[in-house]
Amino acid sequence: MPPAGWLDGLGSYTDTEPGAFAFPSLLLVWTANAIGQWHEGLVGFPWWMLGASLALALYGHLRRAGGGVAYALCIAYLFLSLPLVDLHIALAGAPQWIAAAGVGFAGCALLRWLETPSRYLLLCFAIGAALASLSMTSTWGWFAIFAVAIVVRIWPRHAVKLAVGVPLLVLFALLGWFQTPLKFAGAVLQLQVAAGWGETIESLFLLDNWHLLYGVAVLVALAGWRRILSPPWLPRTWLVLMGLGFLFVNGALSVPGYWYGGLRDFSYAALQFAPVLLLWTAFAARDLAAGDPPVAVTTLEPQP
Repeated sequence: MPPAGWLDGLGSYTDTEPGAFAFPSLLLVWTANAIGQWHEGLVGFPWWMLGASLALALYGHLRRAGGGVAYALCIAYLFLSLPLVDLHIALAGAPQWIAAAGVGFAGCALLRWLETPSRYLLLCFAIGAALASLSMTSTWGWFAIFAVAIVVRIWPRHAVKLAVGVPLLVLFALLGWFQTPLKFAGAVLQLQVAAGWGETIESLFLLDNWHLLYGVAVLVALAGWRRILSPPWLPRTWLVLMGLGFLFVNGALSVPGYWYGGLRDFSYAALQFAPVLLLWTAFAARDLAAGDPPVAVTTLEPQP
């Protein structure tokens, strides 16, 4: 049957997201063409492979950083057992998991790069950034944060000014937006508190969403606060703190008609941030258990 006849048989239909990226839908079509038919289960193969690839990336980063086999396997398994991760891996065609995987690849590579800079990690970062940027526009905020972290690492002389100044600038801009609406192309953009924003923080500690991920991250941070605030750790800790701030902005604020905020957007951002937070927690727990003082790494080449 020609495409026109197939569409005629559907009757009237509406494209609810005409501005959405075509990449996730094309990925479904390419997969169906590869297997020679439309199979509801098999067209989700790329989504499954992204989950497996991200788990292997976590394993590889931990092993390259000196972690043991059993420890790296446990962290990879913990990631794949997170309920919201499993849910989105199974949603073939949904862009949320492709975007989350892209942010995860890029963010985890950046965490390693901040500790041990290398061109190979920057290449992994670029691949993840392309994957996320072609899936959802909501991921672009993450790469603004990542870009500042890269600048802070490259120019340590300006690290304190950037690490403190950028968050303050964003904070004052948001406070000003609360008071004064913006007018753009005839539209009035008013920033306000999202409806039901109180549910967002609670959702991080629900066992049917994240198991104990955020609870463990808090405990590790409390137990190793001196280490994670030491000079070699500060860029990575700053990155995680900015990520948590970005989660709050997504969950607590909204612009009616354009950016809804609330629990939905908060959940998407938390899904994208989960691999980065998990890897940061794993690194902090490893160093805390080892008990060795942190050592600053200055070379721009991979460590043997």
